[in-house]
Amino acid sequence: MGELNEEGMAKALFDIKSLFMNQQSGALNLGMLAGFGDEELEAAYAMACQRLNVGDVDDAAKVFAMICMMKHNEAKYWRGFALCNQRRKTWAMADFFYSLALKFDPDDIISRTFRAECLLWMNSRVRARSEAVRAIEDGKRLQKRDLMPYVKRAEAILASIDSDNAGGDFERVSKR
Repeated sequence: MGELNEEGMAKALFDIKSLFMNQQSGALNLGMLAGFGDEELEAAYAMACQRLNVGDVDDAAKVFAMICMMKHNEAKYWRGFALCNQRRKTWAMADFFYSLALKFDPDDIISRTFRAECLLWMNSRVRARSEAVRAIEDGKRLQKRDLMPYVKRAEAILASIDSDNAGGDFERVSKR
C-alpha cells in the first residue's frame, strides 16, 4: 500500500476533480464507467417506452431511473421518467424531472408542453402559462413537423388558462 503524502494527495484530488468535471460536462458518465454504451442505453430506452405505452408505468419508471443515472445528461431519458410520474399523477415529481430534461435540452418542446400540463394540474397557472408560451414560441422557431402536435397541445393549454376555465377545457384537452 502506497504512502499517503502531499504529492499523492494532490494527485488524488486532481483525479477526483477531473472525473467530476468530465461528469458535469457529459464527457464521462456512469454508463461509460459501468461499460454500457449508447446502444445498450438506447435499447433500454426503447424497452422503457414500450412498457410505458402498454401501461406498465412501474416497470418503465424503473428502467428510466436506471438509464437516467447511467447517462444523466440525456434529456429524453429524464422526459420518460417524468412522464411515468405524470401518469401516476405525481405532478410535483413530474415537474422536477421535466425541469431536468429541460436543463439538458432547453429546446425540448415535448418536455416543456407536458411540464405546462403538470403545472396546470398543480394549479400553478402562471408557471404553466409561461411554459406553454415558451413551447409555442420554440415550436414556431424550430419548425419541426413531428413537434407540431405538442405545439398544438401547448396552444390548447394556453387557451384553457386564458379562458379562465382550466377545469373544464383542460380536462377535455388532457384526455387526447
